[in-house]
Amino acid sequence: MIESLLAFTVTVLVIALVIIGYLQYKNYKYRIDVKRVKHDNLILDQKLAIKEEEIKELLFDKNQQLLLNENIIRKLKSEVITTNTSEEAQKLCLLTAQLQFQIAYEKRLTTALQKTTDINQSFESKLEILYPELTPHEREVCTLFSLQLSMKEIMKIRNLSLNAIQLIRKQIREKMNIPIEIELEKFIRELA
Repeated sequence: MIESLLAFTVTVLVIALVIIGYLQYKNYKYRIDVKRVKHDNLILDQKLAIKEEEIKELLFDKNQQLLLNENIIRKLKSEVITTNTSEEAQKLCLLTAQLQFQIAYEKRLTTALQKTTDINQSFESKLEILYPELTPHEREVCTLFSLQLSMKEIMKIRNLSLNAIQLIRKQIREKMNIPIEIELEKFIRELA
């Protein structure tokens, strides 16, 4: 009877030690996973800060360009006033109108870039989590699609050709496994 009680106690002790060892192992794995996630979040925050800085620099450059264009228009308008021939005045007026159109267009693009900055943080993080195989460049194009920009506007912002944009669209579609019958831009807008 004492031997069976001793055997039972030893068995319970061994089971308890195995359970304690297993729980400690699980706790250790959990702490390692938490450290890894914190490290990954830190890296993502650093990448995001770099992207935000790049966008701020781009916005600053665009604003400087707009100011320069506005100064050119003011000079042209003063030239129109001082020109003697109506033919020269008409040419200058036409050029002034074209520049004003370009400035209005670039202001719209600058506004789009500012909106990109606002949604960029959460949307790009979401894309990176859901579709880690997308490159940073492809995620930026996805962000521009989410703003409902036209292909022409994206070409202008990213300084790319139509063929390059179409190639990026194809790569995004493949990496996100979007069927051909689903419109890519609509899918991305719904994702945002």
